[in-house]
Amino acid sequence: EYLYKLGHRKIGFINGVYPNSSKSKRLKAYLDFLEEKGINKDDTLIITCLYGFDHGQEAMKKLISLGQRPTAVFAANDILAIGALQACHDLKIRVPEDISLVGMDDIYAAKATTPQLTTVSKPKYDEGCQAAQFLIERMRRNKEIQPRKLTFEPILIERHSAGVVS
Repeated sequence: EYLYKLGHRKIGFINGVYPNSSKSKRLKAYLDFLEEKGINKDDTLIITCLYGFDHGQEAMKKLISLGQRPTAVFAANDILAIGALQACHDLKIRVPEDISLVGMDDIYAAKATTPQLTTVSKPKYDEGCQAAQFLIERMRRNKEIQPRKLTFEPILIERHSAGVVS
């Protein structure tokens, strides 16, 4: 949504493959977003790779090599995004002037990049509080309780790797 508000319509996605359900949920969220905004899905803008810095680098190089490269890229996690940022640096692509980049998870290293990585954070404190509350309730009742599916609103951490489309 943030990149869309900045004017980006050609948004690439680097999808990390890792045995973690949130990664596939992130791809689904990306595809749902495109549909909601009426943006045609372009399979060349979706790069699926293994989780890791080097793979983020290679994925970004593929996106940059496209004839009509994206104006922005969203990476499924910050490690991939930091690798993508390094690829931009290696290829003399300026972030955010030439391409915007957003990661996910707000790891500590996201603050240490140049430019600092704009990222989406999960409300870890709220998640922990809810989990603790659930356990306390279970202990008080001294029996099994129905599992709950909780969702939390992500938090955008605006730093310096995303800008208005040029």
